[in-house]
Amino acid sequence: MSNNPVYTYHEKQHFNLGGNSRKRKIGIESLRRFDHCALCLGVAREATSTPRGIIYCKECIYADLLAQKQEIKAAKTTLKQLKQAQKDGSARRAEISKQGNVERFDKAQKLGGDNSQSQSQSQPNSSSQSHPTLPSFWLSSLQPNISDEQNIADRIRALEAQKMVTLCRQATPPHPLTLKDLTPVKIKYTDSARDVAVCSGCNRTLNNSTRMLLTKSCHNLLCGYCIDTLYTPSQQCPVCDEKVDTNPDDLIRISVEGTGFAGGGGVMLKKRTGTLGLN
Repeated sequence: MSNNPVYTYHEKQHFNLGGNSRKRKIGIESLRRFDHCALCLGVAREATSTPRGIIYCKECIYADLLAQKQEIKAAKTTLKQLKQAQKDGSARRAEISKQGNVERFDKAQKLGGDNSQSQSQSQPNSSSQSHPTLPSFWLSSLQPNISDEQNIADRIRALEAQKMVTLCRQATPPHPLTLKDLTPVKIKYTDSARDVAVCSGCNRTLNNSTRMLLTKSCHNLLCGYCIDTLYTPSQQCPVCDEKVDTNPDDLIRISVEGTGFAGGGGVMLKKRTGTLGLN
């Protein structure tokens, strides 16, 4: 693979791209920077990380989790109303059935034994006349309609199948996420424009190709070299000199996945062609 932004003839033939297929490669400018919010896609303000290393603006992730909580609350209210409606419908049908049985019993008592016998003999004939045998096993005019009770039951099953928890929807696959799971991130920049992020320990420039880890105890962002040579051997943060736990769970690997085409379609293109490209 060459470093040119355009595929050469040899690369097109090698990856079987065709004459009018993808012409440009995905470069670093096509990927979301690791320090950009996964929701607003801007430089993260008060950067916050999930347990899987996805960085958000504090305001953005709080607003997203709040919106999910409101949706969950509305879904629970709807589910409660549907269950109450289903319960009321069952009670109503039981009451109607009970009244019908009482009316038939009273009618049978008034007519007497003889009349009740004649009525019972004529009843099958009348029922056979009202429901004649049809030569066809299906007619569109006799297709049963879905009752309101069935609609309510289907909606209840659909709501009960939903996970009533807040999720990190930018992760693949989405996973449960709460405010307690968020960890602040101290990202060090070389200038006020926040164009270049550097390691808090060695001032090495950080980008999407750098292995970066976040410390839960002191919230500093360090490169892999500082973690392996300073943080882990001394059990001490090289930035704030705070004693840290060497438990692997104390470190969060920062995710550097892209968004949009780079994060989703690029995976498909890589499986199909062995490389990433744009149309």
